[in-house]
Amino acid sequence: MRHVLPKTPVENVELSQFFETIEKLFEIYAVSDDTEVKLFIPLLTAQAKSLVKRISARKMGDFTD
Repeated sequence: MRHVLPKTPVENVELSQFFETIEKLFEIYAVSDDTEVKLFIPLLTAQAKSLVKRISARKMGDFTD
C-alpha cells in the first residue's frame, strides 16, 4: 500500500485532490480505519505532523468537527 499512496503535495492548492485520492485508495483496497492512520501519518509533511500532534486523541477519531 505504501507504494501506491501519493506523497503529500507541497502546494496547498493540491491538498484537496491529495485527500480525495487517499480516501478513494483506502476505499478501493478496503483498508481498515486503524490501518489508514498508520499509512497516512508517515505521508504528512513535518509541518502537518506538528499540527496533528496538537489535536486531542478524542477529536482525532471524530472527523465531523
